[in-house]
This record gives sequence, structure tokens and C-alpha cells, in this order.
Amino acid sequence: MYLNIIHRPFAREDLFRAFCFQQDEAHRMGFRTTIMVTLPNFSEKKIIDYVKNQHELYGDEIALGINELQCREFRERFGTEEDAFFLLSFDMKKEVFSYLMETFKSAFGFYPKSLGFYFIDSRFMTWAKQNYPCIETAITNCFEEGVHMFLGNKSQWYLFSEGGPWGAYYPSKRNILCPAANEGDAIGIVGLPHLNRDMLMAIVSRDDLFSSHPANVTRGRGFYGDQCPYLYRFVDEWLKQLDYNSFGYYNIFVSPYWLADGYVFEYPNELNRKFYTETLEYLKSKADENRVTCATMQEFAAWYKENIKIDTPEVNLWQDILCGSKRQMFWYVDSSFRVTIDANCGGSIYDLRPYAGGVERNLGPDTPHLANGMYPFLISAEHRGGLQDGSLHTLKITYNGETTSIAERRTRCSLHQDLEGCYTVNFEPVTLQLGNLTFDITSSYRFARNGRIEIERTVTNMSDPEAEITLTEYHRGCYGTTIYPEDMRGIRLAAKGTDDTGEESLNYEYKCRILGKKSPEYLTADIPQIETSVSLIPLDGADWGEAREGYLFRPFYTLSLSKNVRNGGKLKSCLEVKHLCTDARPASQGI
Repeated sequence: MYLNIIHRPFAREDLFRAFCFQQDEAHRMGFRTTIMVTLPNFSEKKIIDYVKNQHELYGDEIALGINELQCREFRERFGTEEDAFFLLSFDMKKEVFSYLMETFKSAFGFYPKSLGFYFIDSRFMTWAKQNYPCIETAITNCFEEGVHMFLGNKSQWYLFSEGGPWGAYYPSKRNILCPAANEGDAIGIVGLPHLNRDMLMAIVSRDDLFSSHPANVTRGRGFYGDQCPYLYRFVDEWLKQLDYNSFGYYNIFVSPYWLADGYVFEYPNELNRKFYTETLEYLKSKADENRVTCATMQEFAAWYKENIKIDTPEVNLWQDILCGSKRQMFWYVDSSFRVTIDANCGGSIYDLRPYAGGVERNLGPDTPHLANGMYPFLISAEHRGGLQDGSLHTLKITYNGETTSIAERRTRCSLHQDLEGCYTVNFEPVTLQLGNLTFDITSSYRFARNGRIEIERTVTNMSDPEAEITLTEYHRGCYGTTIYPEDMRGIRLAAKGTDDTGEESLNYEYKCRILGKKSPEYLTADIPQIETSVSLIPLDGADWGEAREGYLFRPFYTLSLSKNVRNGGKLKSCLEVKHLCTDARPASQGI
């Protein structure tokens, strides 16, 4: 697992002392750091001299941090009070960035190879790489900082960046949160997250409270007295991901504010300093076991480009390390989509971001999206939730007029990779009951690449082996980036049967219409608002298929495949996500 330790200096005496403490602790462990120099630092000779000294003595990397712009020089030179670089207009981004790069070179004699943002869009990052080819890597997003974070920060933190990868990746020219599909699609840098997150809490809570930022865990009260075993479990859980991936990425990026006197709510800075040091010591123990390698940002980017091919999938099988509930979340990402499956919902798809659409999300006052950089979802049980009536991909079972769902049961899962390099996540059976009939359902998802997920449901242990039940693969979707519904008009639903000469289709008008097919060949929802087409396809036959239109009080579309089976029977299907090639975009695009 590769470790980046990133520090950011401030000139005020108490903050500078805290920054020096961070540097000293890292060097005491034998770790080299990446120092993010920001605009206010350039007018402080004390900081510039110190950073040069650290670079010469220890080999620390000097990088350019673009998170801190607010100083008199910035306001007077550029005439704006805008706090966030990523929310400037494109022309102003270019002007400010060029000034920062040239100022950096004047101070240190070279251009930086690594950049630090909270979030940045693909249009700017593509321009920056073309004009400053020395750039090798950048912190491109704060993983899953969006609706939860906005509400948790008293609606004052306008950083909306949900829907991207959680680790290192090659960002796409189409959208900074999309992994590139090929070399022509790649911006040419390695994208990194601002912090590592608790991959369960990130989707069900405020992920800034549970991350690789030790003082965030203090703020989230994930400690006991002066002990914080959660921090050790957090590192261990990221190390477990090496069982499934060829490498791991981990960073610590803590501002000195968190370690200086009087800055962290009701907790003294001594506690945060203690946890910061103990985290470094624990990582040092793992480095001594040859499980962790500390590198600068640029060194990691060079290793990544040498060893990881474009569009290499990454997975994450995370279990609850905060409360001990045994809940698991499984994550998968490649250039086609990011998928989250919740074992607590019987093995149902909880969140789905369709990267195949390549939706543009450039930000600033000169763009239609303004501050919303989040990648749209097809499914989000968290934002459009409700296991019965909300957005979810699951399995429903019907017998004698009664219906239940695997989403009503908890289970556990395991992960395997086949000889073709494809990942399969297998779920332990869930036991369900309808009337007097009991039975088990076993689920598996195989990520077959090219936007395809092969799903298999198997019925076993039926209390009446002669009974027949109906399995229904059920995809209830929408689109959007927030908890509020979008305009679904313009979506096209289609269905085709194996015996049909053509398909039937309808345009979404909230009329509760149904396209039903015996022996379906496919069911499709084309969503021009996010340039995405999603299809549900039987792999071993189905008895009935439906594409169903929703209504205003429950604005979803539904694709479903049904098959009658007895004990030992299976329903096999494929969920396919593709780019929708069309120029017909609806007038109301909402998101």
C-alpha cells in the first residue's frame, strides 16, 4: 500500500509550529512528505526558506496547493471574493493558475509536478496539462462530499463531488470523476482523492468524520478517552483491500489548524496531536512489515503510470469498523460505471453511477452546472431511498399472490477474480418466507467489463420442492445528483420480445404505462439527460418482462424480468450500461 503524507504550511506562528510538528513527526518515522505550498505562502520568506530546507535535507516534494487563495494579494490582483478555485470561471482559472505556476517557479526554480485541489473539472485540468506538461498528478476530488456534507456543514460548504472513484485513477477528458476508457480519453495525469474514507460511512453518513484524517475522527467522536482503536482498524481495512487489488493507495492530509491551540471544538489539540502521531507510528509499523511504502505524490504517480494500465478495475469490500454490525459494502469501479452493492439489503445494488455517459460537469459561473460537480446516478438508495418504493436494483419473489424481496434480509459476501480478470461477488443465501413456504435465495454479480454485470439468482432449500415461485429481477431507477427529483420527460422506455419483429417504446410522461413482453429479449431505458442507456437482458430466458413508467409522486422508471422456477431454479440476467448516442436532448435538463 502506497502512502502519501501531505502537509500544508501557514505563516501565523501557532499554525507554523503545528506544521513543523507534523514535519518533524513524519521525519522521525523515516517518512518523506509532500508539502503543498499555497498562494499566501509565497509572501512569507520564513515558509519558503523552511520548505526549501526540508526538500534539501529529507527529499520532501514541494507541490502547489490551490485550496488556499484568500489573501489581500489575490483579492486585489483578480478582483474576486470567490473562496474556491474550482468555482472560478474558466478564463479566470487559467489566469490564476498561470500566475500561481510562475510564482512557484520564481520561488523554487522549477514548476511543480503535483497539485492539490478539493475538486477540479476536466476542462480546466485538460488545459493545465496541455500548457504545463510537467504536471503528473493532482488531488482531483473529495470522495462523496455532497449532500451529506452540505447539510452537515450548516449548508456553508459548497463542494459537491459525489460519484467519483475512491482511489487513484486516470481521469477522463469527458469528466474528471470518470476513469478514462483509453489513452485518447485520458487527461494524462494520475487523479487522487483528497482523503481515504470509511467506505461504509461515506455513503450512509458524513464521510468527513470517518477518514484518514485523524482529527476528523476526533470530530466524529470515534474515540474513547485518549484511545482511538478505530484509526488502527481503518488502516487495517485499507490493507485488506490488497487481497483484491494489485496495490493500495492511502494518504494523510491534515491542516495545521487541527493541531494548533484553540481550533478544534471542545477537544484539546494535545489529543489530535496524539492521534496524529499514533497513526504515523502505526503506519511505520506496517512499513517495517513491508506492507506500506511511503512515497511523495510525484513518486507514487510515476509508479502508477509504470505499473497500472488505463481502465484497470478497482474493487473495495468494506465492513463496518465503527460499530461492529458486520454490515458490508462492496464497491466496483471502471470506465463504464461505479457500483455499490449493500449486503445489508440482501445483495442489492445500492448506488450506480453510469460513467459510460461521460456527462460533462465543468463548474463556474460560466457553466450551466455552477457549483454542482457530482456525477449523476442511475440508482441511489441513499438519496432516492426506501427499500420498497425507492431507487434500488434488487430481486423480488412472488408466491400465491404474496411478494417479498431480498432487500428485507441481511447477508454477507465474498469476492473472487477469475482467470479473465473479471470480479465476481458472491452473497451468502438469504432465507425468506411467503405464506407457509420457506426458501433460500443465493445471489452473485459478475463484472464482465464493457458496462455489463451478469447477475445470477438461485433458489434452494424450498420447504415444498414442488412449489413454483416467480423470481423478478427488478431495476428501479431515476437520475440526478441530489435528494430532489428531476424532470423525467424525455426518457424513452423500450421492450422487445424474442418473437417480435420490432421493439415497442414510449416516451416518459408520468402516465403509469407498461410495456409488457412474453419471452423478453431486452428492456431498456434511454436517458438523454445523462447520455446513458441502461438495459436488462435475460441470459437464460425469462417468462415475462416489463418496462414501466412511473408517476409524479414516485418518479422512477422500472425494468423487470420474471421467471417461474422450482427448487434449484435460476434467473440469469445482464444489467448493461452504455453511452446513449443521440442529439435529442430534452429542454429541461435539471441536473
